[in-house]
Amino acid sequence: MKKHLYFSAVIIFFFSLLGCKKEDVVIPFEDVFSKPYTGGQIKLQYLVPVVLNGIPTTKDTIVTFNSIGNNPSEKDDYGYSKPAIPWLQLHRMNPGDFQNRVFIFASVNLNTLTLPYTFKKGNSPDAQINYTIGLRPYYDNNGNLVYGTNTYAATTYTGDFELTIRSNINNRLQGVFSGKIINQDGDFINVKNGLFDIQIVEK
Repeated sequence: MKKHLYFSAVIIFFFSLLGCKKEDVVIPFEDVFSKPYTGGQIKLQYLVPVVLNGIPTTKDTIVTFNSIGNNPSEKDDYGYSKPAIPWLQLHRMNPGDFQNRVFIFASVNLNTLTLPYTFKKGNSPDAQINYTIGLRPYYDNNGNLVYGTNTYAATTYTGDFELTIRSNINNRLQGVFSGKIINQDGDFINVKNGLFDIQIVEK
């Protein structure tokens, strides 16, 4: 009987230890769709290479582009765009670094789409993304060292990138995107999570 009690006590203690095990807290990718509209943003999350304690590894980075800077007259520069045909055309710049920006576009009339609508591989029209991180050095045709924008790009037409428009209500356009985007040197970024929640206004 004592053996059974001892064994039961050990089992209870073991499960108590498991219950006290410290779990790594993972900060969720915040979904702006659940919040009241506050001006709009484009947001993306991807892995970047880092060195931790001398060991190469990767870590998540989250980049957020908000709609507008301190000067309301610059709203077009910060991403509000509604041409004569309401295309998917979203542009955001980092007010502190104009070499850091994102541009999402598709030559399709948004009013003709049944939402939610996913741009799929091989289909036309396709959605595209350009994400500029900053400047990159390269040599021109004369061998001179120059600097140009380090832009990563992708299209849904190839199948490595996907974009879905979730809704377009009261000129508030919402959607998500993910996939591989590649720069001029063949380097790539794998976007795990991307979203846009943007008000489209008359230019």
